Order: sequence, then structure tokens, then C-alpha cells
Amino acid sequence: MLVPCEVAVKCVLPAVRAMIAKELVAKHGLNQVETARLLGVSQPAISLYSRKARGNALNLENDHDIAVLVGKLADSLAEGKLPQKSFMVMFCEVCSTIRAKGLMCKLHKTFDPTIDIDECEVCAVETPKCLLQKQQWYTGGLSVGYLDVWRILEEIVADFRKRGREIPVEVMNDLKSARTMIRILSAGSNREDTVQKIEKYIGSLESYLVSEGQKQFGTEYVDEKLKRLSEARGKTSGEEVEEARFVFGVSREHKWVRVRPTAELSLEKLKLLAEESRLSHKIQNDGTLLVYGKDEDAKGFVKKMTTEYGLKTEK
Repeated sequence: MLVPCEVAVKCVLPAVRAMIAKELVAKHGLNQVETARLLGVSQPAISLYSRKARGNALNLENDHDIAVLVGKLADSLAEGKLPQKSFMVMFCEVCSTIRAKGLMCKLHKTFDPTIDIDECEVCAVETPKCLLQKQQWYTGGLSVGYLDVWRILEEIVADFRKRGREIPVEVMNDLKSARTMIRILSAGSNREDTVQKIEKYIGSLESYLVSEGQKQFGTEYVDEKLKRLSEARGKTSGEEVEEARFVFGVSREHKWVRVRPTAELSLEKLKLLAEESRLSHKIQNDGTLLVYGKDEDAKGFVKKMTTEYGLKTEK
């Protein structure tokens, strides 16, 4: 039995390296020696990539999402200021996207004919679910992951604005869309599809903001943000989960969620939405609103909150 990671090492990694090498040579005018140094491989390996004698097991060049991610990674490498951690994060995002989109499935089948690729959803579903279980925060049993990661990315955007840096429209759209998808995920609808969309938006945001953050603020700033992003994705201690599941004054059979008021959703609007959804609410010391009640009512509240937020979602 061949697991997906083995297929990725055999075929996906060389294919991605070949795409990056092509970008560095064709777009940025680097020679093979310079390209090899940036990718940490030998010059003959770059020669093999350019002649499509290596890294040709998987054709990814026609996929727009992968091309965009690889292009951003190559741009960052060409500038010569990409920290090792940033490179690993961006490279892993490319690989994760390839797997989540099912681009590796047929290749996996050729290596292991026993795999039923029509039924297997490990890369598209199980991996994101596993990541969700490792998220730092929970909402009373409503797994709505990614929020801490999103907030850190929002902080980076705010830092750019303080510097007077204009944020591209597509980046802001990804930020808004990711926030909307996170709220929809917490409502429990279209879970697998929603997780993939969140991964896509957050991946694009991280790729752009890490690359541009390096230019604007330097290595120390980027490393600190990457450390926080890693912590936000990876905290799994039992104490943390236990603390999030049970809130003083809230019955154990009730579902709950903390919501931070925004310009679009004021505290009074949130209270009104909660009451319309037959939920109770309490203002917390940190300024958030604790909303709690029956499971179906809590899910209804999150859906109403998403609508009130005023953002369009993808079909």
C-alpha cells in the first residue's frame, strides 16, 4: 500500500521544482547555476528539469491555482530575501493544494492499482479534517477552525496599511472570502467543500503577505508572524480543548460561540441576531459576546451573522 506522501515525494516535489526552475530561468533571467543554488539542487538537475527529463510525471502547468502559487514562490526566491521557513511554508502550500484538488489521484492509481480513486477522499477531505482537529480554538463543539490564522493575516494587512502600502483588490477579496467561509464552516454546511475554499484563500493570502512582508518589514518580522501562524495551526493540548469546551455559566448540553464585534456587526446587532435566533448572550471581559443555546439555534445564528456581515460567498 502506497500512501499519498510517498507519491508526493516521488512525483509532486520534482514537478513543482521543475515549474519553479522554469519560472526562475524564463521570467527572471537566472542561469542554471543560480537557479540550482536557490533550489538547493545541482546544476545538472536543473538541466534535466529544463529538458523535461525529470519532474515530468505530473503536468501542473495548466492548472491556474498551482501556476499562481508557483509564480509567487519563484518571484520571492528571485528577490533573494526569502527565509527558509517562508520557503517551506509556501512550498508545502503548493503540495497541499495539488493533493486537495485531486491532481495526484490518477498518478497514485498507477503506483497502487488497489486504490479506488473514485471513493478515496483522503487528500481532499481527511487531511483538512485532521488539520481542523489541531486548531487552537473551538466553539462549544462547533468546529469553526482557522480563525486565529485569519486574524494574524488580518494583522499583517493592517501593518501594510500603516506603512501606506496599497493592498491589491484580489488580496482583500481573499481575506473577506476566507472570513465568510470560516463562518459558514462553523454552521456545519458543505464542510468538505468549505474547507477546501478556506485552504485556498488562506494559502493565497499567506503566499502574498509573507513575500511582501519580507520586502516591507524584513526577516525578523516575517519569522515572528510565521511562528505565530504555526502556533495557531498546531496547538492541540488537552487542557486547551477542555477549557474551550466548557464555559462557566453555560450548560454542557448547549453550544456556544464567542463573537468579537466589528464595524459591520456591532455589539447591539449581534445581541439582536442572538435573540432572534432564540439564544442567550453575555458580554465577556475581553469585549467579545458569548452566545449560547441549542445546537440548531447556534448554527442558525452563525448563518444569520454571515448574511449580516454582507459578504458574497462562492457557490
